[in-house]
Amino acid sequence: MPHANMTPGDCDQGIATADGMTSNTKAEQSMTRQRRLGAALRDNLRRRKAQARGRANDATAPAADEPEGGDIHSEFEADR
Repeated sequence: MPHANMTPGDCDQGIATADGMTSNTKAEQSMTRQRRLGAALRDNLRRRKAQARGRANDATAPAADEPEGGDIHSEFEADR
């Protein structure tokens, strides 16, 4: 059964032995590791960009409980 962090190409790497297991050379292991880490970095970057976009949208939208001017006290001073 493949590991949760494995990509579909990870199972294809290596040389099959008599017992059905695969044996990777150091170069193949390094290449597989580089691909896996690269994919993890891309996913992390996508997630962080999405978070930043969400924060930017939250910062530009006025809060629901504040008046349009943004200052709660301005409407009370106008009544004086």
